[in-house]
This record gives sequence, C-alpha cells and structure tokens, in this order.
Amino acid sequence: MKIYTSSFKDCNSPKGISIDKSMGAPYGFKGTHIEELTPQLSWQEDLKKEECTNIIFYIIYYYETVLKNFILGNIFKYIKEGAVLLTSNDSKDFSHRHILAVFLELLYGITVKEISYLDEKLIVKPRNPYYQIIKDTLEKLLKNDIDMNGFTSIAAAHAHNIALELKENSTLNKKYGITKDDLENLANSLESTKKM
Repeated sequence: MKIYTSSFKDCNSPKGISIDKSMGAPYGFKGTHIEELTPQLSWQEDLKKEECTNIIFYIIYYYETVLKNFILGNIFKYIKEGAVLLTSNDSKDFSHRHILAVFLELLYGITVKEISYLDEKLIVKPRNPYYQIIKDTLEKLLKNDIDMNGFTSIAAAHAHNIALELKENSTLNKKYGITKDDLENLANSLESTKKM
C-alpha cells in the first residue's frame, strides 16, 4: 500500500487529506478532513506559544490522545491507497503527520514517503530529520501497549494478535476484511524468526 505525507503548499493531489486543525484553509484546500487523526493541540500554534518545545512530550501526547485509538481499530477506514496526509508544516519541520507516518510503518510495515505533488508531478523528498527520535519514542510506546508474543517486529506482533482475535471470534473477519491465515502469513513474513 502506498501512503504519502506532504504540506498543503507542496501538494495539490486530489487524494490529499487534511489531518490539520486549519483544515488547509490558508492554502485554499477543499478536500477531505479527518478529525479523528487531528490532534487537539497543535505543535506550532499551541505548544510553542506556551514554550513547551519538548518533541518527545508531543510524540507521547499525539500517541496517547489519537494514535492509541487505532491499535485495535481500523485506521484504513480513513486512509486509502495513494492518500496524501497533509498538514501546514514544511517537510523538514516537526509535524504530527510524521508521527502518523512512523506509526503506520511500525504497526503495519508500510513505508510512508514525504512528497511534493504539484501539477501532477510527484517528487519524493528526503526523510524528515525528526524520523529517528519519533521512531525510537513510538517503538517504546507500542511495545509497552502491544503483546509482542515473542516477535521483535511490532508489525508482526500486531498481525499475529489480530489473527488470534479472529481465531477466537470469526465475525471479526468482516471488521478487518482479512482472514486469520492471511494475518499469520503476514506476521511470519514480517518477522523471519519468532522467539520460542
């Protein structure tokens, strides 16, 4: 699955989705807005005004208030193939879209790329400079909240846990749209060795 991130000023894709409090209004954005992925506190507007510039605090805040709700829920109800998740921040700036991108990478094994998409020309940008601190922080949070079942990969453990849930309740196949065997195969492919 391909999912991207960008800023409103760098993207005019019809697949752009706002996850920003401004909803892209200053940029004339008229596309879809996903309230469920929008934090109540904005890094630039709310936290910097109060001189709370601790990035790790904000990563934890966004995880606890927004992302944690999607560990067992279906985030792909909101995000579809080719979606471009948009906020007001420049690509090199710290933004919750980059936190969401790393969350998708860790939990589902999806590499989310930062892009510029103007006049139907897609340009992949370098990884955000805050990537490693976001990844390290989210890994700790997710490993604390997910039963790793002997897996070292968060995505493998997550797929395995959903497979166990499906095994216990076959009506959940409709919720996830995937079978238990599909998820077990995914878990095993995401993690080459499972600890015994």
